[in-house]
Amino acid sequence: MIHETSTNPLATAEVVTMPKEEALHKFNQYREAVKRSHSAADHVLALAYGALAKGEGVINAFEAIKQAGCDDSFRPRLAIMRADQEFVYFKRSFTDASAGIFSFSERYYLSRRVKRAQNARLQFAVPGSTFRKHEVGKTSQPRDYWWTLKAPLPLIPPQYRPADALAKYAILWEVDEWSAIAPPTDPMLLRPLGQTGLYVVVAHWDLTPLERMVMGGLLRLQNPSGFVVARRSPDGKLAPYDSSRPFEFWNACGVWCRCLDSATLYRKKQAAEMVLSAMQIELREQSIGCVPALPTLVAASYTS
Repeated sequence: MIHETSTNPLATAEVVTMPKEEALHKFNQYREAVKRSHSAADHVLALAYGALAKGEGVINAFEAIKQAGCDDSFRPRLAIMRADQEFVYFKRSFTDASAGIFSFSERYYLSRRVKRAQNARLQFAVPGSTFRKHEVGKTSQPRDYWWTLKAPLPLIPPQYRPADALAKYAILWEVDEWSAIAPPTDPMLLRPLGQTGLYVVVAHWDLTPLERMVMGGLLRLQNPSGFVVARRSPDGKLAPYDSSRPFEFWNACGVWCRCLDSATLYRKKQAAEMVLSAMQIELREQSIGCVPALPTLVAASYTS
């Protein structure tokens, strides 16, 4: 099943399709050509036309990532990873900030290209000129510009799950927020055409609000440090801290919190004393993104 929406980065991605009869004719031609030439190009084209003959599409994943670009904080709007993984990690290349690497691990395959990892689709090394670079002097550089970013992989609904191993597939999806607890949206299930960077689009769907809600709840259970810290502003409204960046103490509010990435406890002595003695911890139903009922820590106003 393939569909497009106009409100997501994948809507502008080029997905090659063809009438089934025409694709089947091409497939038969290249299948016969492979028997004579044993050419790698003929083999890949035979696979591609075979997919088109079944009504599937073909996409260049890296080109789609390039077209989608970055958000206002220079973070990729699309991510890709092998379908059997739980999380993807992304880091810009220090030698060329317009390039970067998607990896299955925050410790391995993020600093340099590894052919073995690429063949196993545990590393996706995106070439240069893909991502927008920060230009010194024009805008301030985001604090997480050189950091390792993390996001969960989408849930695959039962009707789209392949019968064979998920390790044979990849997922390309929109990252609304680079956070360990933010449910993803708009995924594509892809089947690789060799090591060409081209993929067959097996399925393209939107996660339902309930699926995103369940994913959000499970992600929060698996990542207990991934809560959102908020304080009451002078007008009485809740002002949530940006959960996509590591937490730290605010000068205007005494809170005891944990860092999202390293789970390191940060504490300001006077603030911690106030928290332990006077702070009220409440669970508030607050819509952040599309995840309702997200637990929020609320602290009384405090001036150090």
